[in-house]
Amino acid sequence: MVALTWGLLVISAAVVVICTALVVVGAWRRRVQGVGDAVGQVPVERGASGLGWISIGVGISFIALLGSLIWTVIVLAAVNGPPSAPKVTIEVTGLQWWWKARYLSEDPSRIFTTANEIHIPTGEPVQVRLIGGDVIHSFWVPALTGKTDTIPGQTNEMWLEASLPGRYSGQCTEFCGWQHAHMALFVIAEPRADFDTWWNAQLQPVAPTTSSRRWRGESAALSSIAAPATAFAAPRRAARWLRTSPI
Repeated sequence: MVALTWGLLVISAAVVVICTALVVVGAWRRRVQGVGDAVGQVPVERGASGLGWISIGVGISFIALLGSLIWTVIVLAAVNGPPSAPKVTIEVTGLQWWWKARYLSEDPSRIFTTANEIHIPTGEPVQVRLIGGDVIHSFWVPALTGKTDTIPGQTNEMWLEASLPGRYSGQCTEFCGWQHAHMALFVIAEPRADFDTWWNAQLQPVAPTTSSRRWRGESAALSSIAAPATAFAAPRRAARWLRTSPI
């Protein structure tokens, strides 16, 4: 994406410069038909046909072009380069219709994945690698960054930084299917100490809860009931409990 942007910028600038030069040359000299097939060059007198206004217009256009080029370079440098080297890298994959966030680390044992919720430390740039898992999606957190597409077959890089703690809403802004409107995400910005605590908590094994142990005991008891009607109804009740109870 960056190479394409710079390439289009250079080509556009070259076209504008060439066209401007041709306009200047044409304004200063005009060609008229001479006697027979001969073509002569007749100099244009200053002020006779508004040459001064043409020069002013060309000058203003050139200044505007130069200003736009400088502004584009500044914006591209600001967008594509964080103020400091990111210490956190997150791989975000857009899927129908949810976001998979994979927190990368040089230590494989500290890599984990979350869904639809991204945690970042405040006051630090965070590198985000965007991947399209199925179709084109668009990653956008309005309060923190602009839109960047997730395209299958390539990885787009961007960065996030939040100066204040908080919960920032994001949304897919590229129509990606029937559930596109529900493809939302949240960025949770928190102080570095809280972020490290949260990261370490994600690496802990999940311990069985009281409700899950109770359900397993009830399931075993239900399986031992011999009455046909009760035995048929019990698994259905157990299945409903399984769907609504945290495991």
